[in-house]
Amino acid sequence: MNLANDEVDRIRFQDNNSNNLKSRILLRSVACRTNKLRQVSATVVDSDDDWKDNLSLNSTQRGVCAALWVALLTAATFGTNPATDPEVDAALISLLTTPGHFFSGEVNPLFEAEWYSFGFVLVIYLSLLMPGAQDQKPLPTVPFVVASGALGWFVLAPYMTLREIREEPITKSDVGFVTRNILENKIFAGINLASAWYVLTNVIGNSYSGMFGEYSSLVSTQALATISTFDISIMSLMMYFPMVEDMKRRGWEDKTVMVGMSKNVSIAVAFTAIPIFGPLLYLFVRPQLED
Repeated sequence: MNLANDEVDRIRFQDNNSNNLKSRILLRSVACRTNKLRQVSATVVDSDDDWKDNLSLNSTQRGVCAALWVALLTAATFGTNPATDPEVDAALISLLTTPGHFFSGEVNPLFEAEWYSFGFVLVIYLSLLMPGAQDQKPLPTVPFVVASGALGWFVLAPYMTLREIREEPITKSDVGFVTRNILENKIFAGINLASAWYVLTNVIGNSYSGMFGEYSSLVSTQALATISTFDISIMSLMMYFPMVEDMKRRGWEDKTVMVGMSKNVSIAVAFTAIPIFGPLLYLFVRPQLED
């Protein structure tokens, strides 16, 4: 009987030890998870603080981006001709998006070149912004920049206003596959530069007397032409800021300051002063990211 009691006590002792061990393991697991949550929370707070600091340090650039966004929205709402013919706008879109009508003479060559230039603008912004796109806050880069190919500054402006400015040097391993192998590729840059030249030669080859007057009339009377012209003008102008950032990222910081005793213009201004061709040329000659 005593042996039985001893055996029962032994089993109870083992069960208690087992339960105590399980409790200690559970408590330790909870403690580890709590510490990890605290670390993640601290990281998020630090990251948010970094973004807020970045936001305050670039207030001028952000203010310009926001102001031009408001200007574009105002122009689209109140600045178009009330007598705009929607059928004409629809016909223009159909001709510009239907294969086989490339510089066919059915659309003013200047406006047609402007329309196709939105594709080059998209490439330029992708090439300038994607190297600094990783973990962007508070908005992701890709959706806004890609959508700008169709909607222009209307969708790009919020991103440009709120994004983090990234001027720190990076390497090719820091960027994604598309950025590393396509957007950073000199052949790709050269193809876009050659394509822009091809568009320009078609404008010259299809020019005619009164072409500029017709373009001016189109912009003043049709909402599509009015908004498109204002939009691409803003986007071309605002390339300056990400270009300066990209120069610093690649060690061209000395070339982003004001140079020249008399001209007093920066290299970035010189590139952006020539719409489309200047920024495309920059993409072709800019230093590559280090391996």
